[in-house]
Amino acid sequence: MNRIVRYHNDLNKVGLPFTELQHNVFIGLIFNLKDKIKNGNGLAVFTAQEINEFVKDNGYTNRQLFEVVDGLKHNLLKADFTTISQVSKNTLDTGYHNIFKTFWIRVNVIDNSEISTDKLQQAFKMPNGMIFQNFEHLRIEINPDFEHIIDDINSNFTRFEFAEFISLSGKYTKTLYRLLKQYRNTGYMRTEWQDFMRIMDIPYTRQTDIDQFILKPAIKELTKPRNLFDKERVPFKNLQYTKIKGKGRGRGGNVVAIEFRFDIENLEQELLESNHFFDESFRAELKRAKENYLSKNGEWLYINNITYADSKIILNLYNKDTHKDFKRTYTKDEYERDIKPFIINAANMQKVF
Repeated sequence: MNRIVRYHNDLNKVGLPFTELQHNVFIGLIFNLKDKIKNGNGLAVFTAQEINEFVKDNGYTNRQLFEVVDGLKHNLLKADFTTISQVSKNTLDTGYHNIFKTFWIRVNVIDNSEISTDKLQQAFKMPNGMIFQNFEHLRIEINPDFEHIIDDINSNFTRFEFAEFISLSGKYTKTLYRLLKQYRNTGYMRTEWQDFMRIMDIPYTRQTDIDQFILKPAIKELTKPRNLFDKERVPFKNLQYTKIKGKGRGRGGNVVAIEFRFDIENLEQELLESNHFFDESFRAELKRAKENYLSKNGEWLYINNITYADSKIILNLYNKDTHKDFKRTYTKDEYERDIKPFIINAANMQKVF
């Protein structure tokens, strides 16, 4: 299934000290969070079975999944989600937060008196001394200060395929992949060196061998062809990097920035062709709806274009009265109920469907 992750670019400014598996789970949570919240009361519940879908292969035991989620919890506390707001010309507010307001892990336990002595020695004990039996679910709620990360994705957003992300090996590879995807339409990223070190979560002790152990292996992984949805793809074609040095003594001075260059991706058509949610006849129907009018609730909106990714249909609309372009997103059911009956042919002013 071709699932597209979208989130606000602000998330790329945060150094996320995750392992490879924790990174998979975190992105899986972000990817599913918006729809989960819509159907609940602000809390999103992820079962162990759902979280198992976020890891590269599904051969992990229930206890191993718990350890990944528990480790993610601890590393989230290390992530720097500091916000700075300018209250007035000479006043700043600095806030220290976490992206999740709530992070509850539910497990089933038994008392150690309920198992034999020989099994007790091998049992996995929880902090309160109870014996772990089963990881049931995770309940999370996003911090209101970071709701724009998943809600405000009409502009300034990062997009990539979840299947491609979890297929990558290496924690540094995954972080670099996310950063580069922000620049998928330009093929160029430049970052100050210290910011790059922080966001990539590269310790100071590794900076001397960063090329050999971090950058070159990541570049190799990100330029390796992989088969996704029965089609060979390369995450970043012709990906190269250059370290920029400042003026100084020695061999050109200290590194002050790093640049990455790669071929601009053109995934729009691939995403349309590989969509598994809409059959060919429905995609043809959406094509017929383009360049016509949507007449509803007293509005006459021109349909410039219709695109889709995953199960969402995106209408690019133009209001001739206000001279503004904007987008609206619908599920298939919403489109057929609320949009399709109100599409008017631009030539003869008759209903299209």
